[in-house]
Amino acid sequence: MSQMEITKSIELLEKDWDIDPIIKDFHLGKRDDVTENSIKVKDVIFHIPFLNKIKKFILWKSMT
Repeated sequence: MSQMEITKSIELLEKDWDIDPIIKDFHLGKRDDVTENSIKVKDVIFHIPFLNKIKKFILWKSMT
């Protein structure tokens, strides 16, 4: 997916939902402080993004 497609998709989502600017910048690749933490649960490895400047993880809940 191209940067333009991601930007357009976020703009469409913003018509119906509030999107946190931190999350928006993260998805648009505008953050320079992203690292990754890996957590293994049984045989599955989860890669969880971490924002160093604000000391927070990016987590989301799947709605499926």
